[in-house]
Amino acid sequence: FVNGQAFGIAATSLTGQALGRKDPAGAKAAARACQISGSSISSALGVAMFVFRAPLASLFTSDAHIIEIASGALILAAVIQPFQSSFQIYAGALRGAGDSLYPAISLAVGILLIRPSLSFVFVHVLTWGLFGAWLALTVDQVVRFFLILKRFASGKWMGLSV
Repeated sequence: FVNGQAFGIAATSLTGQALGRKDPAGAKAAARACQISGSSISSALGVAMFVFRAPLASLFTSDAHIIEIASGALILAAVIQPFQSSFQIYAGALRGAGDSLYPAISLAVGILLIRPSLSFVFVHVLTWGLFGAWLALTVDQVVRFFLILKRFASGKWMGLSV
């Protein structure tokens, strides 16, 4: 999460600076460079989380059942790493361009609608427990990634005046 935030802040600054210089191509290039860097690091961290999920979980408990449950959650946490960092980075670029409403709407849709609804269904109806809660988070993050990516790819943000 922190990696995506850090590169998202960089994308906000670099995109805003480039657009301030009247360089929309530079703004897009800066955002993409941040996304490639951040996503690469997040993907590597995700692979490490996947490979070392049981040892990571065992840092907090020696209970084999808890380690098994936590390992399942860590698989999902590993999978969402590139999506999570990418949407944070592209959302940062949109904010840097003055397009703050779209990221706010996507955040609200994810956190207020998708995540709680799916959490309820996955945890209470399907009784998937912790894995279900993390699956709801995963769906939320992937949906937000595609919403933000669609907005970024449209290029509408490059013509906004702040």
